[in-house]
Amino acid sequence: EDNTPDDSVNEIFIDEDLVLEIKNGLGSRKILDQPNILILSESSGIVSVDVCVNKNGKVKTADYNKTNSTLSTQSLVSLAQRKAKEFWFEKSRQDNVCGTIVFKITGSN
Repeated sequence: EDNTPDDSVNEIFIDEDLVLEIKNGLGSRKILDQPNILILSESSGIVSVDVCVNKNGKVKTADYNKTNSTLSTQSLVSLAQRKAKEFWFEKSRQDNVCGTIVFKITGSN
């Protein structure tokens, strides 16, 4: 059993307005399915969502991490949390592996 912490970062380019970083324990876990995400924001910044994934690869919890975010607009936070829950990761022997999905948003201003 490999207990080395997973400190890799999986950067996913969505479009010119959004880049995702999956990290803090989930960076190397393969993503089987990711949602379509369209974010329209006037401000640039980050929304950080702490997620926990069960052994089947389903995201069970997605909590806004205020400390590690620079944007707190409720609509963006809700969207990020909702979209984070739509990711599917590959199955794992470990139940409840947690990590972070960071939404790096480039605003239109």
